[in-house]
Amino acid sequence: MGSLFDEVAGIGREFLNSTGRGHQVLLDYQYTLSQFCDLLSYTHDMVIRKLEAVEDAKTPEDVRVACQELQGPALTSAFRSRGLCDIFQGFSGSLGRLLPQQSEPGRASSSSLFSSSRTEMTWRELCDVLMEREARVADVYVQQIEEIGQLASRSEVASELQKMRDLALQAKTKLTLQKADFDALAQAFRSRPNK
Repeated sequence: MGSLFDEVAGIGREFLNSTGRGHQVLLDYQYTLSQFCDLLSYTHDMVIRKLEAVEDAKTPEDVRVACQELQGPALTSAFRSRGLCDIFQGFSGSLGRLLPQQSEPGRASSSSLFSSSRTEMTWRELCDVLMEREARVADVYVQQIEEIGQLASRSEVASELQKMRDLALQAKTKLTLQKADFDALAQAFRSRPNK
């Protein structure tokens, strides 16, 4: 299974290709979806910069310090200091409106917005993560870079310095690809005709 970010990008691509009954609903959300993709690109960039600090580390102590910035509390603090808490929560409410609601007349059914119950479940998980704000979003990033955190917590960082750099490069490469995906989705949602 891919990461939540990979799955959300896949759903975004499905939304872009939508032509069913839910198509008009999604057209009404183009701006919100483009802004959300921009937000994910921004937060990915924040984490990428922290991974670059691990790559550039010259000593085991530099690695420990850089890795501390990739832990949940540090990422939570970084998101909070940039005022992202309420933004995450706001997107949870906005994007959650795409999920099927109980007896809403005229609302597109989940089958017309989501290709499967799995994609609907993923979207619901995304909305739950965002509702729990910066700490939960930080946890999603920490899960993606879990191996770096595990290695940094061991005492033998000195002997694992190159491995830490390699893991940081791998994680940075993955996040950079995801960031490019979100940048492309944001642009596609912005440039999609509103018809």
